[in-house]
Amino acid sequence: MLNRIKIFLLIFCSMFLNAGIKTKYGGNIIIRLNEPSSFNYSSSNYSNSIFFSLIYDNFFYLNSDGILSSNLFSSYDYDRNEKKITLNLKPYLSFSDGTRITPENLKFSIKVFLTKEMTTSKKLRRAINSFKIENNSMIITLNYDIPDVLQLLSVPELVLLSMNEKSFSGIFVPDQWESKKFIKLIPNKFYPGGRSYLDYIKIIFYDYYYPDIFLSGRNMKINNYNEFNAGIYQNFYLLFPYGSVGKNSKVALYSLFKIFFSKYNYSELNSLTSTEESPVAINITKFSLRKIRSILKYSRMIIYMTSSLKRYEKDLLDFFNKYKRLNITFNFIEGNKLKDFIKSNHSVKFLIGEKFFKKKTNIVDKLQRILDELSFTRLNEKYLNIMKELEEIKYLKNEELLMKQYSEYVTSIISDGLIFPLYHEKFSIYLKKNILNVKLDYYGRPLFNRVRVK
Repeated sequence: MLNRIKIFLLIFCSMFLNAGIKTKYGGNIIIRLNEPSSFNYSSSNYSNSIFFSLIYDNFFYLNSDGILSSNLFSSYDYDRNEKKITLNLKPYLSFSDGTRITPENLKFSIKVFLTKEMTTSKKLRRAINSFKIENNSMIITLNYDIPDVLQLLSVPELVLLSMNEKSFSGIFVPDQWESKKFIKLIPNKFYPGGRSYLDYIKIIFYDYYYPDIFLSGRNMKINNYNEFNAGIYQNFYLLFPYGSVGKNSKVALYSLFKIFFSKYNYSELNSLTSTEESPVAINITKFSLRKIRSILKYSRMIIYMTSSLKRYEKDLLDFFNKYKRLNITFNFIEGNKLKDFIKSNHSVKFLIGEKFFKKKTNIVDKLQRILDELSFTRLNEKYLNIMKELEEIKYLKNEELLMKQYSEYVTSIISDGLIFPLYHEKFSIYLKKNILNVKLDYYGRPLFNRVRVK
């Protein structure tokens, strides 16, 4: 009899403990980000990178320690001798509308990624020889060995796409969108990584006194919030994609934007990557307001900007309205259409662009990205040679020689007026303390697979 009582007590305690540790579904989170221009993937800034990670799944995730994981593949392998990547899909995966995820979707998604004008997509575009589909697997054959090719496939921009624009692969799907106010996202019940514990996420685009999660500058001390250093920074540049622009006009416009951005709590950018990591600091001479007016007063300028900078539109108009004699207007271009737009519009003389970088990324890789993605039509033979030399020196063990070469390239690029660095913004992510199980990946994005509200 005593043994029966013990067994009963053990079963009862086990049931009680299981009920006690079971994670409850429910709750919602409010996040403040910049408003996207559409649901078509664009990663022109850090905010976009976070937003699109909510509605699109990546092929691979790279955690902060460099370990790969995937919600899509039961197994994956790279055979360096055969130069073949094998991706074996898990069975019975679906997009948000219930349609099956197949190897054809993998092939389609990679081909879309390869069309992007990005350093990583160009590197893969050169390397990939062929695709082959076998049952529930896709095999990619390369032209040559890339030891870190699986890490390359983890970049945020490589997302799983459906053939239907209204179908998504991420942990959430769009439910409501009220322009300039919010987007409401609800759980994707077919998400390969498992349903979210949350009822919904609300992405807001206006100032709100400390939502549950928001991006801001470093070291804000806010009660009931935890700060996560994302290891991400974003740079603003003044660029000259087409046409002949006089040196004085370039410096006058540069000086004007330095004044404009000085009102924000950003750091001066006197290099091309970040001032603190660069061995060289370039100080471009700045003109006084009086001289700026005299140089630009008869100019009719259209300043183009990526659409992610639209958050500055009102401040820009107020700022330039102070200077009545400056005839300057602004046009905004979607980040994912920027390269094509500039190729087909030779009238784009002035552009404010931005790039965000992971602090851990090699400084030479960052410089390659800047040259490759922001120089547009200015990449003459001189700069193509710089790109080749950068690839060669990247693996040098001689740090002194590497930094010497890097300094010469940066000095040359800025002195030639190819790219003028403006400002540098560091990011932290702030989360209310009742939000649990948030982890950041290698690219500084919060992952929501296990996130819940306490």
